[in-house]
Amino acid sequence: MGGVMAASDTYSATINNPAMVATENYNQDASLIVPSTGELVGDPFGMERRLDKLQQVASDLNDVPSLENANRMAATLETLRDVSYYNYGYQHAVFVVPSTTLGGGAFISRYELIGQRVEVNDYDFSAPDNPLIDAYMRYNGLVITEFGLTYAKKLRFDREGKYVEMSDEQFVEQRSYNEFTVGFSPKLMLLRAYDYREALTSAAMAPDFSQGVAGSSFNLDAGITRSMGYIWNFGLLVKNLVPLDFDTGESQFKLRPWVRVGARYRTLETTVAMDLDITRAMDLAYQNRSQRFALGGEYRLYKWLALRGGYNVDLETFTSSRVSAGLGLAIWVFHLDAAYVSGSQEQGTYLQLRTDF
Repeated sequence: MGGVMAASDTYSATINNPAMVATENYNQDASLIVPSTGELVGDPFGMERRLDKLQQVASDLNDVPSLENANRMAATLETLRDVSYYNYGYQHAVFVVPSTTLGGGAFISRYELIGQRVEVNDYDFSAPDNPLIDAYMRYNGLVITEFGLTYAKKLRFDREGKYVEMSDEQFVEQRSYNEFTVGFSPKLMLLRAYDYREALTSAAMAPDFSQGVAGSSFNLDAGITRSMGYIWNFGLLVKNLVPLDFDTGESQFKLRPWVRVGARYRTLETTVAMDLDITRAMDLAYQNRSQRFALGGEYRLYKWLALRGGYNVDLETFTSSRVSAGLGLAIWVFHLDAAYVSGSQEQGTYLQLRTDF
């Protein structure tokens, strides 16, 4: 649904907006989400294809150091000048117990933010048997593994603004909609950051994670939602409340609090949701800092089938936009969600399986 998360999803709330865990009561006691995986690849220049060609031409030049092969090598190097590539992937395992009284959950998450860029500084093939090639593949990225717990509770207030304890049935009878849900997810973060380079003629597309610098930190995600009956829900999400600086020796990564707001409107058959980043995402993996707007919708065609679509755009430049299409299947206690994302600069796929107990 375009990447909306602040006010729209209860089951994956532990990794998105923790307050959503206590938004509603459900028939099942608990849910397990395994697997939940996604990947978004930005390769607008076809780096892998060009790199394979360069290394083949370099092999030809080494075998036959002719002027013709030298000219081919120079031309191929130029096709790679300043070419960039990035890959964003995640994997989650989530156990959640949704409840308006006291919702909770636990999660393990892994995020990989990988960026690569070609640096062609100089080359000289005047002597084909002894070429000079000053060109590199630069790798920059961050791998984060999180272990966390989630706690959430619904808070209700009477018409005078006083906090009251009441059941869902009592709350509906009073026709009062002064209710908020708050949630917190304390977590342990294991980080590995890297920033290094390799000679272009021998560089691989996949980074060597052992080149990175490892570290760890405790952090906290928090969220709040405001419900207005069954139809409307508004959310505020803050991830990584504790700022973190991480130095690799070559560069410094700055992990700062990320704030997003969202709204959801739904009926028995349809859901429409939107999110807006209040703060910009960190500058990482050779991608400029972004501030995104997401819009998504779902139509429940049958009880067991839902169709989804979404749109996501970077408000900083309006040059990076994505559209998504997906579906949800519900069979007995199993719920399968899948989506495909296509953008002006990237392609992605997402898959999630939820089992209810």
